[in-house]
Amino acid sequence: MPYTRLGDLQIPENFAEYVVQETVNRNRFTNCGLVEFNAGLTEFARQGGFTGHFPFYNQLNPGVVEDLDQDVELTINNVTTGRESYFTHARGVSFGSQDLNVAFNNNRNDPIGAIAGMMGTFWSNNLNTDILATLQGVFGDVTMADHIEDAIGNPLDGSIIIDAAQRIGDASSDLSIIIMHSITYAHLKKLQLIDFLREVDSPAEIPFYLGKRVVVDDSVPFDTIGNETISFLAAPGAIQYAANLAKIPYEIGRNKLLGLDYMVSRSQHILFPRGFACDASAIAGITPTRTEVADGTVVFERVVDPKLVKLVAILHDATD
Repeated sequence: MPYTRLGDLQIPENFAEYVVQETVNRNRFTNCGLVEFNAGLTEFARQGGFTGHFPFYNQLNPGVVEDLDQDVELTINNVTTGRESYFTHARGVSFGSQDLNVAFNNNRNDPIGAIAGMMGTFWSNNLNTDILATLQGVFGDVTMADHIEDAIGNPLDGSIIIDAAQRIGDASSDLSIIIMHSITYAHLKKLQLIDFLREVDSPAEIPFYLGKRVVVDDSVPFDTIGNETISFLAAPGAIQYAANLAKIPYEIGRNKLLGLDYMVSRSQHILFPRGFACDASAIAGITPTRTEVADGTVVFERVVDPKLVKLVAILHDATD
């Protein structure tokens, strides 16, 4: 039986779009709705550059309404604007034929589909890490201090979640997603506080806690010594996602001296938390590392009304 080599494959023009779709389909944060693919942002970002911004109109103040009087003129009020901004994440990786050829030959009817699936899983896992770094960066800024519920000394429970959600007042009902470390999830599961709902036409069961969809990821910060962790409440679409921005996202090459086929994969994407102006001017390179996103080097300044930012962080003990 002939053996398919990586160098024998022709990458189709729509391969990058296929991998992006696989990435989105396999990602827990896009599946729960927290991260929303934004086609408009993708097209806007393709105009070039690693940063960008766009203006918005601030909400109109309901307090400026006046009582009508035939002898009194209405006051002309200003409509003010603000500016949100974003930056681009740029990542790259290369895999040799020994990493990929087995997958090709185990899926001889669709070798391109096999590599797309592998790359989709790879970039989905990397996207998870970028998303959590973004959340850490957002809550590291002083403008988000009023969106943090400090319950250190207590494990997560319903009362703490209610207090945390109340930090955005009457917009709290929008916080339908909760992100937590698996240690926290296991603790709640032992207490039989996790409910499960089955998807239509799917054997998968989706966990819920207090009516909120639970997303579990061990990239969530967890201090094993102090038994302290963080959970996040979020609304669907709180983070916007633009993808497939690399000029040449995939290439296949061959090192003739080593006799090695390889594939290069590049990912340029945007993770834009709604309501923020992101300043990446202090980074060391042309695009920020995950560490720079999480540790405050990249500044996430909230520029909208607090209730419009549908993200809340909860600091708490992981277990009793």
